[in-house]
Amino acid sequence: MPAKGLAHEGLSLLFQRDGVSSACIVYGSKDQVHGTFRRKLKEATCPFRQTKPHSPWQNTAEVAIRELKRGAARKMSRTGSPKALWDDCLELESYIRSNTARGIFVLNGQVQETLMSRETADIGVICELGWYDWVKFRDTSETFPNDKAVLGRYLGPSIDVGPVLTAKILKMNGTVVYRSTYRALNDDELNSPTEKAISAKFNEQIRLKIGPRASTDDFKELNIEETPTYDSYEVHLNPHLRRLSPRLRSVIGS
Repeated sequence: MPAKGLAHEGLSLLFQRDGVSSACIVYGSKDQVHGTFRRKLKEATCPFRQTKPHSPWQNTAEVAIRELKRGAARKMSRTGSPKALWDDCLELESYIRSNTARGIFVLNGQVQETLMSRETADIGVICELGWYDWVKFRDTSETFPNDKAVLGRYLGPSIDVGPVLTAKILKMNGTVVYRSTYRALNDDELNSPTEKAISAKFNEQIRLKIGPRASTDDFKELNIEETPTYDSYEVHLNPHLRRLSPRLRSVIGS
């Protein structure tokens, strides 16, 4: 939203996508307590509740928002994406968290998205690519003899544009396009000197257009920690087991 005064537009979008909630809990923001926001809640017969000033712990959603910010910050610092793309990263992270199983009793073993929509959650739109991954997509603006398959960065699924599996993709010129024809780079392309040169040029152009790369120093207030990495299980295998097929290894390991 370009301004806080447009918070009621987000409320309308929530009602349109997910329906009217059992209650709307807000803090003392004037944009939420008065005006169009409050009127839309009344028209939708959605109960209104307000937390005490300077008491964010009274709203249990604040804990999820904190973890949402931490998850997005980890992704941005790990990939080195510009901070200006924070809103796209938050949106992708929210989809991931909404489709991740959690030990909440009321979920009854389901994910939040299933409970909200009453339909089995589909993770196909978020499981194939990660935040800011390299992709090749079809760019119809390219003309002969240039290749129409050009390099881009994956910014997450598109919800309101195109069919299922349509993605938001960042172009080298800093604009975002929506495409359903795209793919991840294969190992040969990732290790190709030609592709590496194009990738370096891409990163430099994005730095000039959008801003510098994000790092953990940019998110000190969130106290984030880098996601730990572990050695492959095969490193610890008995030398005799390494000669077995993967299927037999899994049977023996279980």
